Amino acid sequence: MSRTFSAKMVNTILFFLHEANDKTLGKIKLAKMLFFADLKAYKESAQTIAEVDYIRMPRGPMPVEFDKTLNSMKKSGLIRRGKRGENPFFPLQPYDSSIFNEEELASLHQVAKDFLSQYTDTVVWLSHKNPAWKYLKHGKYISFALASVDSEEEVKELIAIANKLTATEIIEGSPELLASLKRGIEDARRGKLYPVDSLFE
Repeated sequence: MSRTFSAKMVNTILFFLHEANDKTLGKIKLAKMLFFADLKAYKESAQTIAEVDYIRMPRGPMPVEFDKTLNSMKKSGLIRRGKRGENPFFPLQPYDSSIFNEEELASLHQVAKDFLSQYTDTVVWLSHKNPAWKYLKHGKYISFALASVDSEEEVKELIAIANKLTATEIIEGSPELLASLKRGIEDARRGKLYPVDSLFE
């Protein structure tokens, strides 16, 4: 089940729009910043911040039903959209900092610092470097267990194993890959979005 309209998703969007401080922040760049924030948090705590699922799209990872989320926020008076350039979004309400813990806020601030000054195409290019985007097919849901793997060789090994083994066999398999594979399987079961053996088809 998608968690697109969670309070944390809405407040993460508002956070980045406030940090942009009236600078251009359009949909594509905002989507990538959400992904990078969730990826950073997942690597550090095995939990995401925005509580949203992502799919592989041509210009990088995209939150599920992102347009619907933004339109809902616009209709609710939380944000407005500009009419020039990339049609950037601007916040109309403050974000609720109490919804985030200290580590989450630190991750959000770091991602804002790293990416707000970058061109959209640069942020898209960086998102294309992520192993999950490179090896999954268009429209597939992205597992953060796969996205958080740093080595492309390990990604290929994970894919090969996942394609050949059942979930039970994976859990009982290679010790050095156990943690990443378990998280990927748990992601799939919790979200009920995709079977493990079809992740990479």
